Amino acid sequence: MKIVEVRPGLHLLFLEFGQSYVWNDGGSLTPVGTGIATAIRELGFTERDVRQVVLTHFHEDHCGGARVVATPGHADGSLAPLLPEHGVLFTGDTVAHVNGQVMPGVFDLDRDTMLDSYRSWATRRPG
Repeated sequence: MKIVEVRPGLHLLFLEFGQSYVWNDGGSLTPVGTGIATAIRELGFTERDVRQVVLTHFHEDHCGGARVVATPGHADGSLAPLLPEHGVLFTGDTVAHVNGQVMPGVFDLDRDTMLDSYRSWATRRPG
């Protein structure tokens, strides 16, 4: 697994299949996505430091979370938590980072609608 610090306190985790994030807000961890237990230890924390978990949408392998920014087209009820003060939008596997390129993810219920969402996020400014 590769771990990249995107911003202070925000780590992007490149998992065997897909990606997740860990947000460190002053010692309290918030995983965004799943599959992060090893990364938490590699960052010097334990599972006891996790205070909340954000799940961005429903697939068979993960379930829905709080409504923040709708991400229509990806999965039923798909959401993207937004941290405007940090300029961060957690998109889950709706967006992929592959070989240095950001691109729409591949597991979508309605690809055309998801691409419209993707274009909308790309032009949106935080706040």
